Amino acid sequence: MGGGSETGQPPYQGIGKVWREVRREAELEDVRLHDLRHSFASFGISAGLSLPVIGALLGHKDVSTTQRYAHLANDTARQAADEVAGVVAMGIGMTVANDTGSDDADLPNLCPAGAAGASIR
Repeated sequence: MGGGSETGQPPYQGIGKVWREVRREAELEDVRLHDLRHSFASFGISAGLSLPVIGALLGHKDVSTTQRYAHLANDTARQAADEVAGVVAMGIGMTVANDTGSDDADLPNLCPAGAAGASIR
C-alpha cells in the first residue's frame, strides 16, 4: 500500500507535491489547504449550520477552536434579521433602504413607500 517497489511508483510522501500541482493547474498558487477549510466553514455557517456542527465536520475536538468562525455566524444572523425587517416593513407599507451613507448604515432605513430620502429610526 502507498506505492514503493511493489507498484513501481515512489512511496507516498504527503500531499505537498499533489497540492502544488492542483494549485498550479487551477492557477491558484497562493491558496493553502487551511484556506479551503476556512472557506468550507464559512459556507457551512452561511448555509445556517451551527458552530458545533461545523466543528464536528472540521474534526475540532475543542469548541473553542471553532469559535474563530463565530463572527461569520453573526454576519449570517444580521443578514437574516435584515431580510425579516424588509418583510415587516413591506407589511406595514414601508420600504427598507440601506444606502444612507451615515455612520449607522448597518441599521435599516425605513421610509414610507414613495417617500424618498425620509428615514424613520
